[in-house]
Amino acid sequence: MADGLNFEEIYQEYKQMVYLLALKIVPISEDAEEITQDTFVKVYASLQNFKGNSSLKTWIFRIATNVALSHLQAKKRKKRFAFWVSYDEPTSGGLKREFMDFVNPEKHFESQERLKSIYHEIDQLPPKQKIALIYYKLEQMPIAEVAEMIGISVKGVETLVFRAKKTLGDRLTPLKEK
Repeated sequence: MADGLNFEEIYQEYKQMVYLLALKIVPISEDAEEITQDTFVKVYASLQNFKGNSSLKTWIFRIATNVALSHLQAKKRKKRFAFWVSYDEPTSGGLKREFMDFVNPEKHFESQERLKSIYHEIDQLPPKQKIALIYYKLEQMPIAEVAEMIGISVKGVETLVFRAKKTLGDRLTPLKEK
């Protein structure tokens, strides 16, 4: 292993962050757990190769990104042969997303429905657009760090985020009109 790096300490420090990040990429908690496990299997196997060219967090998140992309691609292949089950139904094994409570129940319901629609549309984005958008906009990571994690240029990340926002804007326009 790389000098001074203890896998157990690394795992304890980063497991929650990796899981929460995975959960934003895949809306099903079991899939996020699988991504987290696979990430740390790869971290353990590659720890001796960590050179310190980037921060340990960036290196781990890049591994998690690659694992999540592989997972999304595998899911996409499987989806061709399966029915889509809504991620917000408790019986589907999916994650039930909870949103803020508002005083007015009607407004609360409308807000919840809009947020479900937004999350659904984010889930439908192409994998790299989805990951760039989540890292840059939702996680508020510096764009250079996102570029390093995804393995593309800063300009590439900007393009992915722009395309994701445009796609979401086009798809969510009917929501704005309501």
